[in-house]
Amino acid sequence: MLPWRSGMRRKRNPLRLAASIFAAVVGCFLIAAGLELFLRPNNVAPGGIAGVSVLASHVTEMKISLWLFCLNLPFVLYRWKYVARGPLAIALPLVGVVAFAYVLHPVSALVEEPLPGALGGGVCLGLGIGMILRQGGRFDEAETAVKRLPSLRNADMVVFVSNLSILAAAGLIFGAEQAIYSVLAHALAYLMVEVGFSGMSPYRRILVRSRNLPSMQRATKSAFYVQWIPTDEEYSAMCVVHRSDAARVRRLLRELDNEVQMIGNLEHARETIV
Repeated sequence: MLPWRSGMRRKRNPLRLAASIFAAVVGCFLIAAGLELFLRPNNVAPGGIAGVSVLASHVTEMKISLWLFCLNLPFVLYRWKYVARGPLAIALPLVGVVAFAYVLHPVSALVEEPLPGALGGGVCLGLGIGMILRQGGRFDEAETAVKRLPSLRNADMVVFVSNLSILAAAGLIFGAEQAIYSVLAHALAYLMVEVGFSGMSPYRRILVRSRNLPSMQRATKSAFYVQWIPTDEEYSAMCVVHRSDAARVRRLLRELDNEVQMIGNLEHARETIV
């Protein structure tokens, strides 16, 4: 369910739509709470635009909500030209996070120690981003925008170096000890995005592209009881596999076709043109 897609013609269940919008709003609140009630007060800056906003807010003494809006806006506009339907899916999460951050700014920090602040902030930030992605929205689009640059050959390395630079800057501004907490918050947020996106489901979805799909489906069904869901794209299908079998299924698919493309459901959601 993508609550902000305005171009959908099929009827949507009002209860499901309301639940989807509510989940997205909760995701926006969690991001703002993680930044304003945990990370910023304890001088902890994760990677990404959220981390840059924490650093900029500390240096300039301006509200983090302003920096979140200003730093995310160029990437929102960049993403806009790729949108086929429902551009509000990109704009509304940013507005929601900024609004909640503005409201929460005067509120006292929930914890005043850097370790629990890093843990609480990382969990809230990752869960919030994952929940927004699950509902079809977008937030902190810098990574996706970098990967879409046609002239950039190694986007993953650029993203890695950028995040490393942000964490190093946190060490220079806040101190070496705070840099360690920043790394912890960043790693925890990265892990929690998956939890926020897929919930507690024991199953993972992998988009598989290969000309050898029939043999892959036969092999995985008999060995791992994998479910395959057809897609509209030729030579592709969605593979639903238990988390404990995901690595072995990936190895088996590569053995059957060394040119197979496998995209995790979360990766697919990040890069989908909505």
